[in-house]
Amino acid sequence: MPNGIPLQTTMNSDMQMDPVNFYQTNEFMCQSMEEYYTEDSMYMTVPGEESWYKAPEELVNGSD
Repeated sequence: MPNGIPLQTTMNSDMQMDPVNFYQTNEFMCQSMEEYYTEDSMYMTVPGEESWYKAPEELVNGSD
């Protein structure tokens, strides 16, 4: 394994199947991010900001 900067990631998730949704928190390099996904949309926070943002449809549904 090459020498480099060690990275640590922590991820916690809660998932439900009917209806489909999940809530997830990610911590990476001392920054945290939250994501909430429903069948219709995905919302996320941006590290360092307090607001929630709606993700672009392409991110939720993939490219057709």
